Amino acid sequence: MKFEQIDAALNKAGFQLVKDGIGFGVAEGWPSYLYQKGISERVFQTIQVAVSPKDANIVHLCFSLNVPVSVRDLIYAITNEENVENGMKADIR
Repeated sequence: MKFEQIDAALNKAGFQLVKDGIGFGVAEGWPSYLYQKGISERVFQTIQVAVSPKDANIVHLCFSLNVPVSVRDLIYAITNEENVENGMKADIR
């Protein structure tokens, strides 16, 4: 499913799962996973992935501003993969 692909891609990019729990706000009640990658002693790149409890292919993403565009594009490509397979253009930001 998409979460497993995202998890593998983030691990390959050097991010580590540091915390999991339940989301709030837009992802209220959804399982939520926090990934971080240290870029200096006190500075981290952070990505939160919330997964719909009803459909594991529906994810909500939240990136810290310092996450590289290449990593964002990779994750957006995974989340939009189904649209690409159906002949629709992916919305890669």
